Amino acid sequence: MKLTKESIIKDIRDLGVKPGDLILVTADLFEVGFFEKTRTETLRTWLEILLEAVGPQGTIIVAAYTKSFFRFKKNREIIFEKNTLPNSGALSSAFFYDSRSVRSKHPTNSCIGIGLYAHEILNGHDHNTLSYSVTGKIIEMGGKNLMIGTIDKKNAPMAFHYTQECLGYTLKNPLKGLGQAFYKDDNGEIKIFTRKDYGGCSGGAYNLYGSLIVGDAIKFGYIGKAKSALIAGKKSFDIITAVLKKNRRITFCDNKYCIDCYGNWHTNGLKAIWFYLRNINRFCVKLFEMLKHT
Repeated sequence: MKLTKESIIKDIRDLGVKPGDLILVTADLFEVGFFEKTRTETLRTWLEILLEAVGPQGTIIVAAYTKSFFRFKKNREIIFEKNTLPNSGALSSAFFYDSRSVRSKHPTNSCIGIGLYAHEILNGHDHNTLSYSVTGKIIEMGGKNLMIGTIDKKNAPMAFHYTQECLGYTLKNPLKGLGQAFYKDDNGEIKIFTRKDYGGCSGGAYNLYGSLIVGDAIKFGYIGKAKSALIAGKKSFDIITAVLKKNRRITFCDNKYCIDCYGNWHTNGLKAIWFYLRNINRFCVKLFEMLKHT
């Protein structure tokens, strides 16, 4: 059966999205298998689909993350402004080009939204705030997370990194402080931003799905051909918080060279010492490669 705009909206509604909902969307649109004649038409239709699904009283938020650079290899060309194109996927670009959209001012982890509460949610998310504070507002306001084709080993439920933020993990990550970007302040002056928090690896977040299922916080289904899910924001936050407090290692990924998971003192304890001793040669080579062209 051919996928249509109407059939996609029906799939989204069948998953539990209702008019008036506040939704943070993560999407791999290619997985859905729905295409119009051109890329531009496809993205425009997806924008219409999501906004029709939540109606005029609803709100859609998407990530609009932008590039950063290694702090010891500054790139003067990376300057965040309101009109900086996000690198968070096709859907993010569609929102970026829409005249109705509102964007936060965070130099690396900005978000874009359209709808009734978009301005309220994104206002104040800038260089002075932590990266995932937008998620916190969505959760506080009873929002949900719609994952379209992102049930995999790369993406995490919305509440995951915000939970890490609330537990203090992001401020203790070994990679914090290494990412920077230039940005323009309200007066047009160029300043440098150092990201002091880091959510890091999402590769093992799929291990949380069992707890979310048991806690009745997630509903799986298909949107087009893509395995998808709708997740309750507050309920999933409470569940993930309880799980991480009990077992910090549960979301470790399968890559044994992952610094964020296995080289993190806060989550891996004394085992991190052995991780660095075992991989010292690998890290030295990588550091040399990063610095030799500085």
